[in-house]
Amino acid sequence: MTRLQIALPDTILSTLRQTPQQMEHELPLAAAIHWYQQGRISMERAAEVASLSRPEFLAEIARRKVDVFVVDIPDLRQEIAMAEGAALEAPIKPQRLGFLTGEIAVPDDFNTMGRTEIGGPFGESPG
Repeated sequence: MTRLQIALPDTILSTLRQTPQQMEHELPLAAAIHWYQQGRISMERAAEVASLSRPEFLAEIARRKVDVFVVDIPDLRQEIAMAEGAALEAPIKPQRLGFLTGEIAVPDDFNTMGRTEIGGPFGESPG
């Protein structure tokens, strides 16, 4: 791993209320989040830069409330227009699979079965 030395103003540690050891961890993490947010590196590479696993990196992004989803307004408008056009052209009709047709029978009292046993402890009255 490459090690770098950087110069920071003397006041930055007190301003951020961090020790040099905390800052040593913070700077690679901040750089990784920044580069990932810009799309310059993948999440896997960003996690590696930050010395975290991918789930830990995702958790850190969420904890910091960092928006990593870049939305291009013209692309979004085009996608919305395409979606609206598709909805107008061909409405989607729900389909039932039917692979169990005729294979099972639902009892007439299905919706009330076990009401006494289950509802009784919760204060429900039977019926």
